[in-house]
This record gives sequence, structure tokens and C-alpha cells, in this order.
Amino acid sequence: MTRAVGVRLRVGMVMAFASLALVVLAACGGGGSSSGGGEPNPGERFPDRANQFREDQERSLGDAARLSGYTTTVESVAYDGDGTVTVSVRIDNRDAEPQPMFSTDWQLVSPDVTTYEPVSSTLPSTGEVGDEPVTGDVVFEVDALEATGDFYVVYKPDRLDAARGIWQLQVPDGSAPAAAP
Repeated sequence: MTRAVGVRLRVGMVMAFASLALVVLAACGGGGSSSGGGEPNPGERFPDRANQFREDQERSLGDAARLSGYTTTVESVAYDGDGTVTVSVRIDNRDAEPQPMFSTDWQLVSPDVTTYEPVSSTLPSTGEVGDEPVTGDVVFEVDALEATGDFYVVYKPDRLDAARGIWQLQVPDGSAPAAAP
């Protein structure tokens, strides 16, 4: 009889530990796509892109990436032919509470793998996204002499999560304007 009680106690402890592990995974945003995140697909859409990470969500312009409670879309990207890249974005909050939002969540990676930080933004200065979607432009200045090739817009809203949204802009001639939707 003592042996049966010991087995039940061990099974109960294993079940309690498994339940606790599931709760911790859900709270940390783990557990795959059921946590509300998008599916990673590094190299699937942009196979020649440098610095691919397994959590990257490569998207076409106009398609959303789902990252850390945000649904984010790069609606269009334009290059002016003189070194200015303007990225038009939409950020939706999927969480119940407002979340922080910064232009520094965005980067632009050039064909030679130089990473550029935003020089300006028209995103609201409130610094958060709540019930209503936020739209605006994030602007980058790049070296116009090195502007021919594939640029990648990178969105990483959570410094503690490896997941990033990635969108592409192709610039066939760095001395001429280029745009995508």
C-alpha cells in the first residue's frame, strides 16, 4: 500500500511540474504559434539575406508580422535616389494594456550589411500603442553611393525576444528613386 501512495505522489508531482512549465511558457510568450506570434520563416522569402536568425518573420510589403503582442505591417518603402529611405508602418496592439512603441525598434540593413538607425519619425510621440492602431513613417539616411541592391527593414519591438519582422526593398539603381507599394 505504501508503494502505491509513493507512485501516486510522484505522478502528482510530475503533473504539477508539467502544468507549472506550461504556465511559465505561456507567460513568457513561448509555446509556438498558439501564443499569438507569427510563424518564423528565415530564408524562405529572402534566401540571400545576411544575418538570418531562426525567429525571423520574413514578410512581403503589406503583410503583417506578429511579434510580442504587436501586429506590425510595413505598408510601403520609398528610396528618393539621394540616400533617404522612408518606411510607412502600421502597428496594432494585441494586448489588453497599452504597450511601448519607439522608432528605435526599427533598423534598415543595406546591401553591404550596414545597419542604419532612424534619423526621424512621424510615429506619435506618446511612446505607446493602445486600442487604436498607430501609423507613421520611419526615415533613414543611407550612403547613396552604396544604395544599389536589396535593403531590409527590420522591426524588433522586444529586446528580450529574438523575433524580428523583416521586409525587403529592392533598389536597382542607387542614383534613382525606387519604391514598393
